[in-house]
Amino acid sequence: PIPRLLYALLAGTWSDQHGRKLLLVLPLTGQLLACLSYGLNYYLLTSLPWQLLFLELVNDLCGNYVAYYLALYSYITDITVASQRTFRLSVVDGLDYVSTSLGTLIAAPLFLSFGYYSVFGSSAGCCVLGLLYLG
Repeated sequence: PIPRLLYALLAGTWSDQHGRKLLLVLPLTGQLLACLSYGLNYYLLTSLPWQLLFLELVNDLCGNYVAYYLALYSYITDITVASQRTFRLSVVDGLDYVSTSLGTLIAAPLFLSFGYYSVFGSSAGCCVLGLLYLG
């Protein structure tokens, strides 16, 4: 929780001066590393002590969803005119809910058909696509 609090307090002002791109890339990178660590944790679940399975905490160090939404809303605010801002932010929120719903809908059949690695891999693949788009 402490890294999230620091991001919430400091990242907005930092990105006002240095741009939004890094603030969008960091949470996606953290989520990608978390997905890879989930797969690694599952693979090593029985052979390592549980104390060594905390690799997914790297997502918190990269800002997690706090930095992502901060950057996303700030970016949309930067590129829109005041008369279009509410509509554009509503579209972003709506697409966020739709994508979350679709991901939840797809995850169960994907897991039942192919197991944990397919779920973690598809999430990691979406992160890679997002990073390529931002790159």
